[in-house]
Amino acid sequence: MAVKRAAEKMSEFKERHGRFPSCSSGRHAERVEREEINQKFKDFSSDLQATTVRVSEVEQHTADIEEWNGAASDALLDMVEKQRELQEKFTDLEACSRRNNFRIYGIPEGSEGSNLPEFVTSFIKLELGLPLTDTEIGIQRCHRALALKPPRDAPPRSLVLCFLEHRVKEQVLHTAWRKKEVRLEGKRIYFDHDYPSEILRRRKAYAGILKELKTRGLRFQTPYPAKLKVFFENDTKI
Repeated sequence: MAVKRAAEKMSEFKERHGRFPSCSSGRHAERVEREEINQKFKDFSSDLQATTVRVSEVEQHTADIEEWNGAASDALLDMVEKQRELQEKFTDLEACSRRNNFRIYGIPEGSEGSNLPEFVTSFIKLELGLPLTDTEIGIQRCHRALALKPPRDAPPRSLVLCFLEHRVKEQVLHTAWRKKEVRLEGKRIYFDHDYPSEILRRRKAYAGILKELKTRGLRFQTPYPAKLKVFFENDTKI
C-alpha cells in the first residue's frame, strides 16, 4: 500500500511539474549559466577599466587646469604690480610737468574780464602784496579749468597758472598761504598746487579727516604726494 501511494504521489507530482531534468541537462544549464556570469564579469571589468581610464584623464585635466590657473594668477598679479609701478611713474612724470603750475580756487566766473593774464597778475600783486613787476612774476599762460561753464549757483572753475620760473611760483604760493585769508568780491579765495588727478583722488580720500582736525583745532600738514601729518601736543603722526 505504501509503495502504491508513493507511486501515486510521484505520478501526481509529474503531472503538476513535468519530468525531472536529467543530470546531463542540469550540468549543461549550469555551464551555460557559468559562462554567462563570466561574460558579464568580463564586461563589467572592461567597463570598470574604461571608467578608471576616464577618471584618470579627468584628474589629469583638472591638475593641468589648476596648474594653469596658478600660473595665470601669478602672471596677473605680476601685471597688476607692474601696472601700479607704471601708474606711479606716470603720475610722477605728470606732477613734474606741472611743477611750475598752481591753481586759484574761488574766483567768480567773469571776474577776469577779457584779459585773464592781466587780471591774474594784478590780483597777485595787489592781494598778496608782492613787490614784483609783471616781468618778474612771469606768468607764461593761464586759463580756467577745462570744463563746461557752471551755472550761477555752482562753484566757479579754478584758474590754472603756469609760471616761467618754479622759484617765483613757490614764492607766490607760500605768500598766499601765509596770508591765510584772501578774498575777492566777498568770496574766499584758495591757492594750491596743480596736482595730477591721481594725487587729487588720494588727497580727497581724507578730506573728511581734515575737516574733523580743523574742528578740533589740531595743526596738520598734507605733504606731497598724499600724506597727512598731524601735530599733537607731544608727538607727530604721519
